[in-house]
Amino acid sequence: MLRPVKSYTGQSTNLEKEMGTSAKTIVYTLAISALSLAACSPTGDGQLAVEPDAAGTACTSESFPELYLAATTTMKPEAWEAARCAMAQINTAEEGAERHWEFAALRAAGSTRAGYKVALASEPAYSSFGLSQPVVGVLFADMLRDSGALVSRSDGVRLAYEADLMARVADAGINDASTLEEVAASLESIIAFLELPDLVIGPDPAAGGQFIAINAAARFGVLGESVPASTDPVLIRSLETMRVVIEDDAGNILSDAPGSAVMGNPLNSILFLVNELKKRGESLKPGDLVSLGAYSTPTPIGELSGVTVRYSGIGGQDIAVVARFQ
Repeated sequence: MLRPVKSYTGQSTNLEKEMGTSAKTIVYTLAISALSLAACSPTGDGQLAVEPDAAGTACTSESFPELYLAATTTMKPEAWEAARCAMAQINTAEEGAERHWEFAALRAAGSTRAGYKVALASEPAYSSFGLSQPVVGVLFADMLRDSGALVSRSDGVRLAYEADLMARVADAGINDASTLEEVAASLESIIAFLELPDLVIGPDPAAGGQFIAINAAARFGVLGESVPASTDPVLIRSLETMRVVIEDDAGNILSDAPGSAVMGNPLNSILFLVNELKKRGESLKPGDLVSLGAYSTPTPIGELSGVTVRYSGIGGQDIAVVARFQ
Protein backbone atom coordinates (compact mmCIF):
# COMPACT_ATOMS: atom_id res chain seq x y z
CA MET A 1 0.00 0.00 0.00
CA LEU A 2 1.36 3.40 -0.96
CA ARG A 3 1.41 5.95 1.85
CA PRO A 4 2.12 9.67 2.04
CA VAL A 5 5.41 10.05 3.87
CA LYS A 6 5.25 11.21 7.48
CA SER A 7 7.32 14.06 8.84
CA TYR A 8 10.32 13.47 11.10
CA THR A 9 7.97 13.61 14.08
CA GLY A 10 5.92 10.74 12.70
CA GLN A 11 2.89 12.94 11.91
CA SER A 12 1.53 13.54 8.40
CA THR A 13 2.14 17.28 8.28
CA ASN A 14 3.59 19.99 6.07
CA LEU A 15 7.24 20.26 7.09
CA GLU A 16 7.70 23.78 5.80
CA LYS A 17 4.95 25.13 8.04
CA GLU A 18 6.24 23.36 11.14
CA MET A 19 9.95 24.11 10.86
CA GLY A 20 10.13 27.91 10.90
CA THR A 21 13.24 29.48 12.44
CA SER A 22 12.76 30.50 16.07
CA ALA A 23 13.56 33.95 17.40
CA LYS A 24 16.32 32.39 19.46
CA THR A 25 17.92 30.97 16.32
CA ILE A 26 17.72 34.33 14.55
CA VAL A 27 19.52 36.05 17.41
CA TYR A 28 22.08 33.25 17.51
CA THR A 29 22.73 33.48 13.78
CA LEU A 30 23.08 37.25 13.84
CA ALA A 31 25.62 36.92 16.64
CA ILE A 32 27.63 34.46 14.60
CA SER A 33 27.50 36.72 11.57
CA ALA A 34 28.63 39.78 13.52
CA LEU A 35 31.60 37.95 14.99
CA SER A 36 32.62 35.95 11.94
CA LEU A 37 31.90 37.58 8.60
CA ALA A 38 34.92 39.89 8.77
CA ALA A 39 37.30 36.96 9.15
CA CYS A 40 38.31 37.09 5.46
CA SER A 41 38.43 39.83 2.88
CA PRO A 42 39.53 40.05 -0.74
CA THR A 43 42.80 41.73 -1.65
CA GLY A 44 43.13 44.11 -4.56
CA ASP A 45 44.14 41.30 -6.95
CA GLY A 46 41.03 39.29 -6.20
CA GLN A 47 42.78 36.78 -3.93
CA LEU A 48 41.47 36.06 -0.44
CA ALA A 49 43.55 37.37 2.40
CA VAL A 50 43.54 36.04 5.94
CA GLU A 51 42.59 38.80 8.35
CA PRO A 52 41.41 38.66 11.95
CA ASP A 53 38.06 40.21 12.75
CA ALA A 54 37.33 42.56 15.62
CA ALA A 55 37.03 39.63 18.01
CA GLY A 56 40.41 38.27 16.93
CA THR A 57 39.02 35.33 14.94
CA ALA A 58 41.22 34.53 11.94
CA CYS A 59 40.22 32.88 8.68
CA THR A 60 41.30 29.38 9.69
CA SER A 61 40.05 25.83 9.47
CA GLU A 62 38.85 26.18 13.07
CA SER A 63 36.63 29.15 12.16
CA PHE A 64 34.94 27.30 9.28
CA PRO A 65 31.92 25.84 11.17
CA GLU A 66 30.76 29.27 12.39
CA LEU A 67 31.44 30.93 9.05
CA TYR A 68 29.68 28.21 7.06
CA LEU A 69 26.65 28.38 9.34
CA ALA A 70 26.47 32.13 8.81
CA ALA A 71 26.83 31.73 5.03
CA THR A 72 24.13 29.07 4.67
CA THR A 73 21.79 30.97 6.98
CA THR A 74 22.10 34.47 5.50
CA MET A 75 23.07 33.60 1.88
CA LYS A 76 24.95 36.92 1.76
CA PRO A 77 27.92 37.21 -0.66
CA GLU A 78 30.24 38.51 2.04
CA ALA A 79 29.30 35.58 4.28
CA TRP A 80 30.12 33.12 1.52
CA GLU A 81 33.40 34.89 0.83
CA ALA A 82 34.40 34.42 4.45
CA ALA A 83 33.26 30.79 4.53
CA ARG A 84 35.18 29.95 1.34
CA CYS A 85 38.29 31.55 2.80
CA ALA A 86 38.09 29.28 5.85
CA MET A 87 37.15 26.24 3.77
CA ALA A 88 40.32 26.66 1.74
CA GLN A 89 42.32 26.01 4.91
CA ILE A 90 40.90 22.45 5.24
CA ASN A 91 43.45 20.11 3.69
CA THR A 92 42.67 16.56 4.86
CA ALA A 93 39.69 14.26 5.25
CA GLU A 94 40.38 13.99 8.99
CA GLU A 95 40.34 17.76 9.38
CA GLY A 96 37.18 17.99 7.27
CA ALA A 97 35.43 15.42 9.46
CA GLU A 98 36.34 17.37 12.60
CA ARG A 99 34.99 20.61 11.13
CA HIS A 100 31.87 18.83 9.87
CA TRP A 101 30.82 17.48 13.25
CA GLU A 102 31.47 20.90 14.80
CA PHE A 103 29.24 22.46 12.14
CA ALA A 104 26.55 19.84 12.77
CA ALA A 105 26.58 20.64 16.49
CA LEU A 106 26.13 24.35 15.77
CA ARG A 107 23.39 23.62 13.24
CA ALA A 108 21.55 21.52 15.81
CA ALA A 109 21.09 24.63 17.96
CA GLY A 110 18.63 25.95 15.39
CA SER A 111 16.87 22.84 14.05
CA THR A 112 16.01 19.30 15.09
CA ARG A 113 18.28 16.61 13.69
CA ALA A 114 16.17 14.45 11.38
CA GLY A 115 18.76 11.82 10.44
CA TYR A 116 21.72 11.25 8.17
CA LYS A 117 22.76 10.98 4.55
CA VAL A 118 25.31 8.68 2.95
CA ALA A 119 27.01 10.56 0.12
CA LEU A 120 29.45 9.53 -2.61
CA ALA A 121 28.12 5.98 -2.27
CA SER A 122 30.17 4.48 -5.10
CA GLU A 123 33.88 4.10 -5.85
CA PRO A 124 33.86 6.54 -8.80
CA ALA A 125 32.02 9.13 -6.69
CA TYR A 126 34.26 9.13 -3.61
CA SER A 127 37.42 8.72 -5.71
CA SER A 128 36.53 11.91 -7.58
CA PHE A 129 37.12 13.74 -4.28
CA GLY A 130 40.28 11.82 -3.46
CA LEU A 131 38.51 9.81 -0.75
CA SER A 132 38.65 6.10 0.05
CA GLN A 133 35.04 5.59 1.16
CA PRO A 134 31.59 7.23 1.20
CA VAL A 135 30.83 10.27 3.36
CA VAL A 136 28.30 10.84 6.15
CA GLY A 137 26.21 14.02 6.36
CA VAL A 138 23.59 15.13 8.87
CA LEU A 139 19.99 15.98 7.91
CA PHE A 140 17.94 18.56 9.79
CA ALA A 141 14.18 18.95 9.88
CA ASP A 142 14.18 22.41 8.31
CA MET A 143 15.93 21.00 5.23
CA LEU A 144 13.02 18.72 4.37
CA ARG A 145 9.97 19.47 2.25
CA ASP A 146 6.84 17.57 1.20
CA SER A 147 6.38 16.28 -2.34
CA GLY A 148 5.25 19.06 -4.67
CA ALA A 149 7.17 21.72 -2.73
CA LEU A 150 8.28 24.90 -4.50
CA VAL A 151 12.00 25.54 -3.98
CA SER A 152 13.79 28.76 -4.91
CA ARG A 153 17.04 28.62 -6.88
CA SER A 154 18.29 31.56 -4.81
CA ASP A 155 18.28 29.41 -1.66
CA GLY A 156 21.58 27.88 -2.69
CA VAL A 157 24.86 28.90 -4.27
CA ARG A 158 24.39 26.33 -7.04
CA LEU A 159 21.34 24.29 -6.11
CA ALA A 160 21.13 20.92 -7.86
CA TYR A 161 18.85 17.88 -7.97
CA GLU A 162 19.58 14.18 -7.64
CA ALA A 163 17.47 11.06 -7.21
CA ASP A 164 17.98 9.44 -3.81
CA LEU A 165 16.11 6.95 -1.65
CA MET A 166 15.22 7.36 2.02
CA ALA A 167 14.57 4.88 4.82
CA ARG A 168 12.94 5.51 8.20
CA VAL A 169 14.28 3.64 11.24
CA ALA A 170 11.73 1.70 13.31
CA ASP A 171 13.81 0.50 16.26
CA ALA A 172 17.29 0.69 17.76
CA GLY A 173 18.00 -2.93 16.85
CA ILE A 174 19.26 -1.61 13.54
CA ASN A 175 22.52 -0.67 15.28
CA ASP A 176 23.31 -4.37 15.74
CA ALA A 177 22.46 -5.33 12.15
CA SER A 178 25.06 -7.15 10.10
CA THR A 179 22.92 -8.33 7.17
CA LEU A 180 20.42 -6.72 4.83
CA GLU A 181 17.65 -8.80 6.37
CA GLU A 182 18.51 -7.48 9.84
CA VAL A 183 18.55 -3.93 8.50
CA ALA A 184 15.13 -4.40 6.88
CA ALA A 185 13.72 -5.86 10.11
CA SER A 186 14.45 -2.56 11.90
CA LEU A 187 13.04 -0.23 9.25
CA GLU A 188 9.57 1.28 9.15
CA SER A 189 9.43 2.37 5.51
CA ILE A 190 11.24 3.04 2.24
CA ILE A 191 10.60 6.56 0.93
CA ALA A 192 10.96 8.31 -2.42
CA PHE A 193 13.47 11.11 -1.90
CA LEU A 194 14.74 13.90 -4.15
CA GLU A 195 17.81 15.56 -2.68
CA LEU A 196 18.60 19.17 -3.56
CA PRO A 197 22.29 19.53 -2.69
CA ASP A 198 24.21 22.78 -2.96
CA LEU A 199 27.24 22.38 -5.24
CA VAL A 200 29.47 24.73 -3.27
CA ILE A 201 32.48 22.81 -4.58
CA GLY A 202 32.88 20.36 -7.45
CA PRO A 203 34.74 17.04 -7.67
CA ASP A 204 38.46 17.55 -7.01
CA PRO A 205 40.91 14.94 -5.67
CA ALA A 206 42.29 17.63 -3.34
CA ALA A 207 38.88 18.71 -1.99
CA GLY A 208 37.70 15.62 -0.11
CA GLY A 209 38.12 17.21 3.30
CA GLN A 210 36.25 20.29 2.16
CA PHE A 211 33.36 18.20 0.83
CA ILE A 212 33.12 16.42 4.16
CA ALA A 213 33.22 19.74 6.04
CA ILE A 214 30.27 21.20 4.10
CA ASN A 215 28.06 18.42 5.46
CA ALA A 216 28.34 16.44 2.22
CA ALA A 217 26.67 19.36 0.37
CA ALA A 218 23.32 18.77 2.14
CA ARG A 219 20.92 21.68 1.62
CA PHE A 220 17.31 20.56 0.99
CA GLY A 221 15.38 17.40 0.27
CA VAL A 222 11.85 16.49 -0.84
CA LEU A 223 10.05 13.48 0.63
CA GLY A 224 7.51 11.58 -1.45
CA GLU A 225 5.47 8.38 -1.32
CA SER A 226 6.57 5.37 0.72
CA VAL A 227 6.14 1.62 1.01
CA PRO A 228 6.31 -0.38 4.24
CA ALA A 229 9.64 -2.08 4.88
CA SER A 230 9.75 -5.80 5.53
CA THR A 231 12.11 -8.77 5.62
CA ASP A 232 10.38 -10.30 2.60
CA PRO A 233 13.24 -11.47 0.32
CA VAL A 234 11.23 -10.25 -2.67
CA LEU A 235 11.18 -6.70 -1.31
CA ILE A 236 14.88 -6.72 -0.41
CA ARG A 237 15.84 -8.07 -3.82
CA SER A 238 13.56 -5.55 -5.55
CA LEU A 239 15.67 -2.71 -4.14
CA GLU A 240 18.41 -3.95 -6.48
CA THR A 241 16.23 -4.50 -9.57
CA MET A 242 13.96 -1.42 -9.33
CA ARG A 243 14.40 1.43 -11.82
CA VAL A 244 14.96 4.99 -10.62
CA VAL A 245 14.02 7.52 -13.31
CA ILE A 246 14.02 11.33 -13.23
CA GLU A 247 11.71 13.16 -15.65
CA ASP A 248 11.23 16.85 -16.33
CA ASP A 249 7.78 18.44 -16.59
CA ALA A 250 7.63 17.59 -20.30
CA GLY A 251 8.20 13.90 -19.60
CA ASN A 252 11.78 13.87 -20.87
CA ILE A 253 13.97 11.32 -19.09
CA LEU A 254 16.89 13.05 -17.38
CA SER A 255 18.43 9.96 -15.76
CA ASP A 256 17.74 6.25 -15.43
CA ALA A 257 19.50 3.87 -13.01
CA PRO A 258 18.96 0.43 -11.45
CA GLY A 259 18.55 0.05 -7.70
CA SER A 260 21.88 -1.77 -7.53
CA ALA A 261 23.68 1.47 -8.50
CA VAL A 262 23.90 2.34 -4.78
CA MET A 263 26.25 -0.13 -3.08
CA GLY A 264 24.75 -3.12 -4.86
CA ASN A 265 21.70 -2.77 -2.64
CA PRO A 266 20.84 0.60 -1.02
CA LEU A 267 20.37 -1.05 2.38
CA ASN A 268 24.15 -1.57 2.43
CA SER A 269 24.37 2.19 3.01
CA ILE A 270 22.79 1.68 6.41
CA LEU A 271 25.33 -0.97 7.38
CA PHE A 272 28.06 1.51 6.42
CA LEU A 273 26.41 4.33 8.37
CA VAL A 274 25.90 2.26 11.52
CA ASN A 275 29.60 1.37 11.52
CA GLU A 276 30.65 5.01 11.03
CA LEU A 277 28.39 6.20 13.85
CA LYS A 278 29.76 3.53 16.20
CA LYS A 279 33.22 5.02 15.72
CA ARG A 280 31.82 8.21 17.23
CA GLY A 281 29.95 6.45 20.01
CA GLU A 282 26.64 7.32 18.34
CA SER A 283 23.73 5.28 17.00
CA LEU A 284 20.56 5.45 14.96
CA LYS A 285 17.31 6.02 16.83
CA PRO A 286 13.66 5.19 16.07
CA GLY A 287 12.26 7.77 13.67
CA ASP A 288 15.64 8.67 12.15
CA LEU A 289 15.67 9.19 8.40
CA VAL A 290 18.58 7.88 6.33
CA SER A 291 19.26 9.07 2.79
CA LEU A 292 20.81 6.00 1.19
CA GLY A 293 22.72 7.49 -1.74
CA ALA A 294 22.39 9.10 -5.16
CA TYR A 295 20.94 7.42 -8.23
CA SER A 296 21.93 10.28 -10.50
CA THR A 297 24.74 12.79 -10.86
CA PRO A 298 23.90 16.00 -8.98
CA THR A 299 22.81 18.38 -11.74
CA PRO A 300 22.22 22.14 -11.41
CA ILE A 301 18.53 23.03 -11.52
CA GLY A 302 19.16 25.56 -14.28
CA GLU A 303 15.95 26.56 -16.03
CA LEU A 304 13.95 23.46 -15.07
CA SER A 305 10.49 24.22 -13.71
CA GLY A 306 10.31 20.90 -11.88
CA VAL A 307 11.26 17.23 -11.82
CA THR A 308 9.63 13.93 -10.87
CA VAL A 309 11.51 10.88 -9.61
CA ARG A 310 9.81 7.53 -10.18
CA TYR A 311 10.83 4.29 -8.47
CA SER A 312 9.40 1.33 -10.37
CA GLY A 313 9.14 -2.14 -8.87
CA ILE A 314 9.82 -1.84 -5.13
CA GLY A 315 8.20 -5.03 -3.92
CA GLY A 316 5.91 -4.86 -6.95
CA GLN A 317 4.86 -1.26 -6.25
CA ASP A 318 5.76 2.14 -7.68
CA ILE A 319 6.38 5.35 -5.74
CA ALA A 320 7.29 8.89 -6.76
CA VAL A 321 8.33 12.33 -5.52
CA VAL A 322 7.90 15.76 -7.19
CA ALA A 323 9.67 19.10 -6.73
CA ARG A 324 9.00 22.51 -8.31
CA PHE A 325 11.57 25.25 -8.88
CA GLN A 326 11.35 29.01 -9.13
